[in-house]
Amino acid sequence: MRYEAGMVPLVVASLLSGVPMPVLTTGDAVDTQLKSKDPRVTVEGTLERASMLKGGKTWLGTALVLDDGKVVWLTHTVPPAGWEPLLGKFLRVEGVLARQSPETVQSILAPHLVSPEKPVEVPRALSSLVGQKVRLAGFAENAKGGAVVLVDNEPVYVAKKDGWPEPVMKQRVSLGGTLVRRKYLPEATVNAKGEISQGTAGGSTQYVLEDATDPSPLRAP
Repeated sequence: MRYEAGMVPLVVASLLSGVPMPVLTTGDAVDTQLKSKDPRVTVEGTLERASMLKGGKTWLGTALVLDDGKVVWLTHTVPPAGWEPLLGKFLRVEGVLARQSPETVQSILAPHLVSPEKPVEVPRALSSLVGQKVRLAGFAENAKGGAVVLVDNEPVYVAKKDGWPEPVMKQRVSLGGTLVRRKYLPEATVNAKGEISQGTAGGSTQYVLEDATDPSPLRAP
């Protein structure tokens, strides 16, 4: 996919037209906007490598994956120049939303963000995402309480998963699910002899990702 240089920032064009540029954060919003006559948008999602299948062949492309799992393609190959260090980051990107890329022979009929502007990283605190369907990126680790993803060194437990397999361990991954904060680990107890069992302090809670998707590696091969 080719990216046009020297493009007038889309936000300026939007201001001149008097119509606010829509910010797309869900798959429903993407599908609705594809029916609109104005393709100029801002998309917010996690930058990932994603697989596509067409004609019995598989390509590994680059996309913005929204919190609900909707994929908006950027390229059908490696990340755009200079974007690779941003893999796994939550980004805000302006561009032109299209149903298909006209610039590659293996283009698929799916949402594409054509001629993207410079990406802007959007920091997100875990505490602000509780109760929401999200995508999280971090290092896969095994803890005493089960599989975790370290998001900015904060452990997020993956519900009902005892541990990661060896190929996933220590890797940077991205996965989706619903983030909650609840008591997930057993609390420490004291028996009649005064012996304290292993466990957390009373009343403590942990971040937990419920109904998690399979992890996607964030390394570019």
